Amino acid sequence: MFKLDSAPKIITFDCYGTLVQWYEVLLRELEAVLVAQGRDKAEASAILDTFSRHSRRLEPREAPSAL
Repeated sequence: MFKLDSAPKIITFDCYGTLVQWYEVLLRELEAVLVAQGRDKAEASAILDTFSRHSRRLEPREAPSAL
């Protein structure tokens, strides 16, 4: 696993919703990163919940028109 010098300010995800068990995998990996940074792994659920809430808000409601 890689080592972070400081806590990330932004985490982005691409296409994880199409992968099997994406939530469980991301939760486990976020927990590992948080523990490695001396943080409480319980924060991982809150991070994913926040990501879910904002991603639904930011996703386009309609498919963009073709160019």
